[in-house]
Amino acid sequence: MRAALWQGSVVFDVNRLLPPQGSSYWQYLEIANDVSDAGLIVGDGSYYFGPPYGYARASAFVLTPPAFLKVVSPLLSQQRMFSFNVLGQSGLVCTIEATTSLSTPAWASLGTVTLNGGSAVFTDNNAPGYSVRFYRVKSGNETSGDVVGFQVRQVPAGYSMVSCPFEMSDNRVPAAFDGAPDFTGVSKWDDSTQAWRINSKGPWGWVDRLMTADPGEGLVVNTTSAFELRFWGRVQQNCPKKPVGRQLSVHGSMAALSGGVWSALKFPVANGENIYRMTGTDGSYTIYTYWNNTWSPSEPIIGLGEAFWVNKDKPTTWRQNYSAW
Repeated sequence: MRAALWQGSVVFDVNRLLPPQGSSYWQYLEIANDVSDAGLIVGDGSYYFGPPYGYARASAFVLTPPAFLKVVSPLLSQQRMFSFNVLGQSGLVCTIEATTSLSTPAWASLGTVTLNGGSAVFTDNNAPGYSVRFYRVKSGNETSGDVVGFQVRQVPAGYSMVSCPFEMSDNRVPAAFDGAPDFTGVSKWDDSTQAWRINSKGPWGWVDRLMTADPGEGLVVNTTSAFELRFWGRVQQNCPKKPVGRQLSVHGSMAALSGGVWSALKFPVANGENIYRMTGTDGSYTIYTYWNNTWSPSEPIIGLGEAFWVNKDKPTTWRQNYSAW
């Protein structure tokens, strides 16, 4: 038996967290009983006491993670000012870094904040000059781990396919599409029934108030007039995954990435399968076919916050291994 951590479908042996062995050491951590919100892990294992005792006995352990920073409460104001809170050890001086792309990042320092009482607020006064920007925080060897950001885009009149690239405080359509004009339609494909789930906004609000726009979900938008769409929040990292069903399904990148659907986004494709990108506001599509490591007419390039169709012969799982650090 070994203490283990499950993350998605991946198992991690907690014994890999043990420090180098000395004259006395943990032989193995057998059971992990609990983990706290702060990351402390408690459990039981076998500890070797070394000379002069020279025997092992059952013992309790506590694994304490190193200090870390937290980035919380991201917010994009109506004036397009972006702000967030940084939490950590009181008195710590933290560097704020930003980039306009996580696919080809060029992180640049925006300045520092000091955690008075263990927290500080950072506001990017230059955010209105950007359509997309991502942020991370560090102090020496300590990092935030998390990345936050925003995207502002124009949704054209007619049809388009979109996907929210952030974990927002509220990923339901009424919140995520707050700026949509009346009589905007948002449709979501149901893989199991192979049919549309249709939503629309009127003077009374949205018909389906519970429809979500989570990262990885694709939506078709139909509007009579262009409008500004604003997404902001936390970026999914490490190993986000989602099932991809047989037949038709709609997807967007789970992490806030753009690029080749196969080479950059790591979407699983097999010989003879098609990717469909909506390339016209009249609802027309371009079809991309994969065969023996070659795309025809070319590999589809998926923009940040864009969704796409796929028609698969067999169900599979899409995994994206990504870290901003």
